[in-house]
Amino acid sequence: MMEYRSTLPLILTFLPMTGAVIMFSVGRYDEKWRNQIGIAITVITVLLSIALFRLVLTGSVIFSLPWFLGFGLTFRVDFISGLFALIVSIIWLLCMIYAEGYMAHEHNRTRFFTFFIFTLGACLGVFLAGDHLSELSQPTSVLGLFLVLRWSVLA
Repeated sequence: MMEYRSTLPLILTFLPMTGAVIMFSVGRYDEKWRNQIGIAITVITVLLSIALFRLVLTGSVIFSLPWFLGFGLTFRVDFISGLFALIVSIIWLLCMIYAEGYMAHEHNRTRFFTFFIFTLGACLGVFLAGDHLSELSQPTSVLGLFLVLRWSVLA
């Protein structure tokens, strides 16, 4: 098995997180654009997950930033983690499409969709992490709590 160096794991993790910030900024003014940006982010994430999985079929993928926050950031993707990333990104896309109609009557939809997309990046970070310091499990837990509470309790 070959070992590849690629920035795809880094992009897959941080694309939804940066996209969530853009969604929040745009969503405060236009819900239609917010929804289109959210779907675009999840479609791009699915396409990148497919590309990563095709690369993983021939070997593992490694990416490392040893200087990141003094601890380093390492992504190590094997077959199982690549498969999980692909499945999660596809399911997230389907949930994003469904959530548009489901959440239409709720208030604070922009906050919901912002945390929904941000949590996608955190979940992918957990699957693609190369070591325990790189795992983004704490953001996943905290963001998952906000999704369960659905912000209606907090607002």
